[in-house]
Amino acid sequence: MNYWPVAPMSYLRSCMSKTDLNILLTRPLSKSQSLARDIVSLANHIEIQPLFEYLPTDNALSLSNAMVPPPHHIIFVSAAAARFAIKQCPVDRWPDSSLYYAVGPATKTALAPLGKSIAMGRTYDSEGLLALPQLANLDGEQVLIIRGDGGREYLAQTLRQRQANVAYNEVYRRQWLPFNEVQLIEKWRKLKINCMVVTSEALLDRAVELVSKVDPLYLQDIQWIVASERIAAKASEYGLQQVRNAGGANNQLIYQAIATL
Repeated sequence: MNYWPVAPMSYLRSCMSKTDLNILLTRPLSKSQSLARDIVSLANHIEIQPLFEYLPTDNALSLSNAMVPPPHHIIFVSAAAARFAIKQCPVDRWPDSSLYYAVGPATKTALAPLGKSIAMGRTYDSEGLLALPQLANLDGEQVLIIRGDGGREYLAQTLRQRQANVAYNEVYRRQWLPFNEVQLIEKWRKLKINCMVVTSEALLDRAVELVSKVDPLYLQDIQWIVASERIAAKASEYGLQQVRNAGGANNQLIYQAIATL
């Protein structure tokens, strides 16, 4: 899969007109609404159908305790992790001596209330973080990864291989929404959904599961917009043919990926 240079959103909008794309957005409501506003010029129809919602965990005390003594490195793996963490731990409890990391621009923006310097990788994924020189030599250093429940272990495993002492704090959980699969896929068919945006492996797994139970052939009628090479590789494992890697989950990158279909 390829990455595309990021063009200004205003330029892309000026070049695009309505198309025959009927786009399904699967992230929680507020994120999908924000993206829908930015990509409206690219679509004949945009359907917002969150597949899950975020719920807080009861980890406020453990998160505050994790700051004593201050970890050398604090890594946030999603914007949701950043928002829930700041709600659970007062701003004045976040240590000045720690180095802070965000997986991407949306996560960095969500961390603005902390008033800290936030490092990001050149690519917006675990691999991008792991390429940072600050995380190259970690002999005995403490690393706190703030995330939701479950998720990838690759980041922690690699940091441990670099001799870091890694701890997790899970500040939210995903609640998958229940559906009548037949009615849901019939609705998507009637709306002629032919493009779907999925920004995590978990979302891809759930979307493929829902469609496969009712109409497996429909999977090949969809243009899949994914947020990373890792998700694109997973889509290939599912046998999906029309996959476009946006190279990140922020609105501008997704916009450009759709604009180049």
